[in-house]
Amino acid sequence: MPINYFSYYLPNLIIGLAKGSRVLGPYSSEFKKLGYQTHKIEPSFRTTGGYEVNPDAIVISVKIGNTLIFEWTSSTSLGDDKRRQIERYSNITVSDLATPAAVPTRALKTFDTVLVLKQVAISSFVEYLEHLGTAMPIVIFRNFEEDGEYSLEKEAFDFAEANTDSFFSNRMVFSKIPTGYISFCIDDINQTSLVSSVVKHLVSAIIKNIRSFEITDFCERVIPVWGVIDTDKKREIARVITQIFNRLSRYDYGAELIKRQAGPPPRWVIISKEDFIRRKRYFQTRLDSFISSTRGEPLTEELFGS
Repeated sequence: MPINYFSYYLPNLIIGLAKGSRVLGPYSSEFKKLGYQTHKIEPSFRTTGGYEVNPDAIVISVKIGNTLIFEWTSSTSLGDDKRRQIERYSNITVSDLATPAAVPTRALKTFDTVLVLKQVAISSFVEYLEHLGTAMPIVIFRNFEEDGEYSLEKEAFDFAEANTDSFFSNRMVFSKIPTGYISFCIDDINQTSLVSSVVKHLVSAIIKNIRSFEITDFCERVIPVWGVIDTDKKREIARVITQIFNRLSRYDYGAELIKRQAGPPPRWVIISKEDFIRRKRYFQTRLDSFISSTRGEPLTEELFGS
């Protein structure tokens, strides 16, 4: 299944930097010292100009009074939709961030919209920003699968806050990017993209002998940073996970593993650890098949390995 590496890696990279992840050191320690925290992933809010904006992430620092609105794209050129999007971002005000986006006013002494791009797209974006007469810091992201390394560095336009500008001006190279915060592409929410994570966390819950849960509880297991996911995106994720459970429970083996219990609120009751372990190979084969068929791919032993 093709992966959008920007959508897969960048939320995890930004969250990891803000959390001070050791894997991302020493850069994460520097970022955390600046006081940055992840405010929202995939937020959506309306500006005073009447425009709906949906950045990929908002990161804030009360300590230095700064907010970063991240917008990333793996596009290699600047299309009309992206032009309109940039125009909407250029009109964001402090009041837009303070009220509909709920950013603390102490983090709004300065703010920037940060564009994270591929190297090949830089010139077209710079040219358009200059045409608009506006400046947005442009940062290059490289991933190992396509570029041979994981790196991040500012390419054009300064950040409004001096310490933040200094941080991004130094090229950062990472040995790897932790992907446990959000283990799928957050902007591609469907059964195909979520099924592997959902099944793996279901098995984990069974092994831990958790006998029942509400769907929100399970979502928090799948996404450890559930609290910073925007409300609309949470609903979308919960709906798709419910669809996966409903589909799984229609199979005989699935009905043995998980059953919906009427609410309010509804709960999902799962098989005991002992019963699962006793028939582990049986369930392994069928759950691997369930993952592969949901993805429309040939059967692989993804869940437990060979």
